Amino acid sequence: MARSIDDAAAALGDVPGTANAMSVWKALMHGWLELLQKDPERDTDIAKHLYFMGIEGRSPITGIDGELMSFWDAIDLARDAIYGYRETERGKLRDFSRALGCQGDCPTRRCN
Repeated sequence: MARSIDDAAAALGDVPGTANAMSVWKALMHGWLELLQKDPERDTDIAKHLYFMGIEGRSPITGIDGELMSFWDAIDLARDAIYGYRETERGKLRDFSRALGCQGDCPTRRCN
């Protein structure tokens, strides 16, 4: 069992074969959608990870990095009652995750 992110990354690097980036992306977005539905307070954590994925250009979808980076600020500004409403921003994050994670073929049928 990996005890750190570096250990996990090294272990994944030893797995034979090639991952399909879009399949991995869809699974990740779907997992985050399910997490957000179960525990809405994790919205900032999810948005933070999306932000860093955008900064590092880790999305397999061209031209989406700016949108990935927008959620963290929007959610935190709404949480702090500076601008917007948190539930509205959560809804945007849910819609984004649903659109990219399920794309009409949700494996669990819980997010359509």
